[in-house]
Amino acid sequence: MVSFCKKSKQNTFTLLSLSIVFVFCGTLNPVWAYKLLPISDIEAVDQLPIQSFLENTFDQIIDDFSDPVHESIIAQVYGCDDKQLGVCINEINRIPTYVLEGLRWNDNPTFRQTSNTLVCRRLFSPKLINIDTSFVCWLTLFYDAQKKAKQGEHFQSQFAFIYRVHFGDLQFFHSMASWNDEPAIDTQQHILNWLEFTYKVANGEYSNLDAEIASEFPKLSPQFLNNGFNVRTLFSPQTILSDASLRAMAKGSLFHTIEDSFSQSHVNRDEHQAGQACDGLTLPKPGLINAFYAYNTQNSSMHSVADSMESAQTQLGSNNDPFVIVQAIETQLFQKNISWDNAKAYFECIYALDPKAPVAGPGVFFKKTVNSN
Repeated sequence: MVSFCKKSKQNTFTLLSLSIVFVFCGTLNPVWAYKLLPISDIEAVDQLPIQSFLENTFDQIIDDFSDPVHESIIAQVYGCDDKQLGVCINEINRIPTYVLEGLRWNDNPTFRQTSNTLVCRRLFSPKLINIDTSFVCWLTLFYDAQKKAKQGEHFQSQFAFIYRVHFGDLQFFHSMASWNDEPAIDTQQHILNWLEFTYKVANGEYSNLDAEIASEFPKLSPQFLNNGFNVRTLFSPQTILSDASLRAMAKGSLFHTIEDSFSQSHVNRDEHQAGQACDGLTLPKPGLINAFYAYNTQNSSMHSVADSMESAQTQLGSNNDPFVIVQAIETQLFQKNISWDNAKAYFECIYALDPKAPVAGPGVFFKKTVNSN
């Protein structure tokens, strides 16, 4: 689920065509909210064809990255009192700027080139890549990652972020397993480690934003060892931000991870055990987690249906309501400046796991006839 407005594929194709022109010309305008890619004031540009081998992936990206679900829910947390997510997206200005940036970061982190991005070096030579400013390169890498993931390849620290975030060891950003057959307890621990890190950054407990993450926060050393990331270079490698802005981004990232745990194509939750308070707490309890999924071999169209605005709307007011949980984190934890040691129990409650939970897989979001292009 990403921060882009729903458009027809024809309109989106026109927008992408404009963007490809800008990529080749090297002139990019600022990214405007809800637009898939940057646009300019040029009234009309002939459509440029997407290379045929990318067409299926292009369609998938439009399906997967087209509903502003995260923004709509967080707009409710920050004061939109309408019960319709489609209305609250019009009140996105209620969300603090860098909380919004962090909310979107999980899906579209700006990343640097690595040894496996040679095609982008040859074609475009961008030093930093994201979907907004380097779409053709981004799309090509997403295609490559998807193809290799379906063949069983595991993406870890030597790969570019786009491989790791969507198909590799950083899928816990989305409350998902790193790959098929990962034990549920391992996925749970990866997620809780990430939530502890982002929570401590957000509330100021993690004080040295320039220290390497692997040494400052050893729980994430398997993912960040020897790659030099600190909080600044992780969340904002392109722009120098204030400490306050980086902390707000961490909060937005945490919200994204929590919300994704309520997507039925990410996590299977028990509906019947939800709706009470967590043990020893006065905070709302969601359903027990029966399974974590991995995106690697899921069918993208089936995944995106469960990730859609329509699907999220049906959860509002249910026992597994992501708005209720995120609102509790904001008002009862962040606004009261609760330390991680005292907040930890609630996050453990949110991610309480059925002891019989199986290893990760695609769940029901798998189509046996998988396009191998």
